[in-house]
Amino acid sequence: MGKNKMKQKKINLLPLFFLLPALVLIIFVFIYPLIRIISDSFLTLKSGEHVFVGLLNYKNIFLVDTKFQTALRNNGILLLGVPVLVFLALVTSSIIFEKIKGWQFFRTIFFMPYVLAITVVSVVFSFLYRLDGIINFIFGKLGLNFLQLDWLGDVKIVIFSILLVIIWHEFGFGMILFLARLMSIDKELYEAAIIDGANWWQRLFHITIPQLRTIIEFYTVICIINLLSWSFNYIYSMTAGGPGNASYILEFYIYKTAFSYSAPNYAAALSVLLFVAVFLLITIQQFLRLRQSD
Repeated sequence: MGKNKMKQKKINLLPLFFLLPALVLIIFVFIYPLIRIISDSFLTLKSGEHVFVGLLNYKNIFLVDTKFQTALRNNGILLLGVPVLVFLALVTSSIIFEKIKGWQFFRTIFFMPYVLAITVVSVVFSFLYRLDGIINFIFGKLGLNFLQLDWLGDVKIVIFSILLVIIWHEFGFGMILFLARLMSIDKELYEAAIIDGANWWQRLFHITIPQLRTIIEFYTVICIINLLSWSFNYIYSMTAGGPGNASYILEFYIYKTAFSYSAPNYAAALSVLLFVAVFLLITIQQFLRLRQSD
């Protein structure tokens, strides 16, 4: 009996051996840099040496730094794109799922922007948004002169102009994601609803959305991550943070602080705040999801 108990308690280390390379990679690529950034955020550079300053960097960020406030506001505006992206992807995928005439063509057209490089998209829209660009030209020909705006030069609308580009580029991924899930739903559900007299909107709210709930939650998290910590390329390629600091977001401000302003420790503190913001938003979303499932 004693030998049997010893065999039961013996741990099989073979799976850990196979996991070791991946664990080492995660530690050096993710865990170590995260710990290093957090520790560096409590330091500052004086006379070529790193000096411990405690929470001074964080204090300056919240109480003194106006560029941070601008970047934070702009990130908040970008987050307004999350419900827009989800709604567009949901409605578009539902319409295409009905297999309207030319649905394969529309599926390709809507998804095509997503496969284009962000830099290419940003440069093209930079020309389209110019005062003498094609957008203002079309508005002029249509007699809509009041819509001829300085899309990337007006501090009041520049971040909204960039958000429109992000939505145009990103929503195709959500459409394909939702469409793939729709294809696996039992068609008898829709056939029964049609027989009962349910219109398209009723089928959307009572069948499609409940069936897509987990995918919608997943896509919402992806959108939050993208808009908070994956929008740097749009800003850098289209406005470089301008006009002035009007289109600064946290990602771009971290980059400028670290490499243009030569303040790596201050940039580390900004990075920690961005990480905490994304982590909290995702945690809250997951908590709400688990609460709904209960």
